[in-house]
Amino acid sequence: MKILPIIALTLAASTSSCIVAAVGAAAGYIQYDNNEGWKDYTGSIDQVFSATQKALTELGYSASEAESSDPTKRLLEADGLKLSIAKQTDEVIRVRVRVGTFKTDDHKRQAQLILDGIDKQM
Repeated sequence: MKILPIIALTLAASTSSCIVAAVGAAAGYIQYDNNEGWKDYTGSIDQVFSATQKALTELGYSASEAESSDPTKRLLEADGLKLSIAKQTDEVIRVRVRVGTFKTDDHKRQAQLILDGIDKQM
């Protein structure tokens, strides 16, 4: 029955990695998908929108709100940036930051700076 301990170790390893991933997601780490950085915040959509505007201003961006037909989503555009502030649940708001057209290290760095700026404003 040497197979049983191997199966137990395999299950323990896979379970612990799932727990680590769940803790990381809950802690609000910045995620990247294609050319877009995103992060979840706790608060109302108005609070997160205001923090986003303040962060952009502090970083020297001149942002303007774009129209959205979805009442649970607000959009901002500024100097090659597109930001989406969208309600995920009653208490979770997701901010997505797209910089430029193509995925580059510099675009990723800029998205990181903006999301870090929102953190400071929250």
